[in-house]
Amino acid sequence: MGNLSTIIVPGDVYFVTTTVIDCTKIFIEDKYCQIIIDNLRFYREKYGFKLYSFVVMPNHVHLLILPKFDEVGSKEPIFTDRSSQQPGHVGSLEPTKVDPQTVHVGSLEPTKVDPQTVHVGSLEPTRAKTISDIMRDLKKYTAVQIIKQLKIDKREDLLKIFSHYAQEYHPNKRRKYQVWMDGFWSTNIYSEKYFNQKLDYIHNNPIRARLVKDLAGYPWSSYQNYCCDNSMLLEIDFSEF
Repeated sequence: MGNLSTIIVPGDVYFVTTTVIDCTKIFIEDKYCQIIIDNLRFYREKYGFKLYSFVVMPNHVHLLILPKFDEVGSKEPIFTDRSSQQPGHVGSLEPTKVDPQTVHVGSLEPTKVDPQTVHVGSLEPTRAKTISDIMRDLKKYTAVQIIKQLKIDKREDLLKIFSHYAQEYHPNKRRKYQVWMDGFWSTNIYSEKYFNQKLDYIHNNPIRARLVKDLAGYPWSSYQNYCCDNSMLLEIDFSEF
């Protein structure tokens, strides 16, 4: 899933999939699933995107996201290579000082931030964020917190896996662990029919994976919001299609 590119079209909804390295089943414990939920909540508020659906599966995550965009800006599609993006630190759920030995997605060197365009401590978005911006930060900071929790839990088996792939895929970088596969997979949603297809796909994932027999029994999904009127885990936005 590395070196993928996406078509950035302001106003488009995206169906997104991101997968744990080697399809490692890290999200079989609630504490690790909660890391994904907490970060989705944080970055939705910070970046102002709409989250229409989600599911946290044992080794991957699916999302339906509409990034916030500036209507004054260009409407032309922009092709971007996700593998070349540099992450920032403003708004991280982690402390601002990050150990450079625990790099997960890209470099942890801080980006230069224009003080005139950033209000430190504010969750108000300073500019429109693309789906690539959103996924870059979501993956990076969930990885930091997952590694931190694994160390607390003394899960040397999983730390060994993530360390191995960091060295195999990025031997020339100071990266100690790699939690997520490089890049992510996304597709633009172009119609109400396609949106509903992806919504159903996301919600039915736990059934297809034989994790549950009744979708209402799977807590880490927006199915709870749609069919059970339950937003205790995470509020979602309902489609305007």
